[in-house]
Amino acid sequence: MKLSTELIEVRSVGGWFQNFLKGYAGISVIFALYISLFQGFSQPVPLFGKVLVAIGLLFEPIFFTLLGLPAIIIFDKTLDRRKNYMLKFAKKLRIIETMDLTITLSDLNK
Repeated sequence: MKLSTELIEVRSVGGWFQNFLKGYAGISVIFALYISLFQGFSQPVPLFGKVLVAIGLLFEPIFFTLLGLPAIIIFDKTLDRRKNYMLKFAKKLRIIETMDLTITLSDLNK
């Protein structure tokens, strides 16, 4: 593959399956948040405990986002190094051109 400015994307079956499940994960987060709120406020707990649960649920998405930030920063900082590694690896395999591939699935019941 010649040196280019295009991003290199190799998708595996696992990556495709993970993308497929992301939608279900988003829906399950909504259900889990609803269940947490319902259980947290329906049980006899002192008011202070309910306030702590409410504050915790409000800041939970921000907390998990902050936990993922170092990985995103490292991933962004190493982009050039990873791209050069993939280009060298492709050159070792004698891959010098890009290829566009379209896969169509046909109905098996026909």
